[in-house]
Amino acid sequence: MTWQRAPVATALAAMFTAATADQVPPVSCFERPPETLNAPALVCTDPATVGKRTAGMGVDQTEFVVTDVCALELSDDLDALLDVADRAILADPTLGGVVLTSVVTEYRNWRPLQIGGAPFRAADLAIRIDL
Repeated sequence: MTWQRAPVATALAAMFTAATADQVPPVSCFERPPETLNAPALVCTDPATVGKRTAGMGVDQTEFVVTDVCALELSDDLDALLDVADRAILADPTLGGVVLTSVVTEYRNWRPLQIGGAPFRAADLAIRIDL
């Protein structure tokens, strides 16, 4: 298989929506970066890298990034939401059959973030995906 962002992002957003269904406050899960959002949110962004034919002929490998955004006053919940997303991927590393396998490789890049003039905290979830 070759890299295609849309099916991966759709599968991840659906998995994250199911995994966070009981969270308070509710978590928004996006297939692509929105113009604005209500936190907390998990946002499928873009791959950091796409390696062609890395695990064999016709098998691409990507490092896909999902950004976790929390309100500034809930920044202690940032790591907990990363953990929820990590566990969702561990439970189904094929992302519902969309990829061969996937695994979270790291949490990284904690930072302050401004969206529409409002202060937030964000961190990234790096996912290695074999297609």
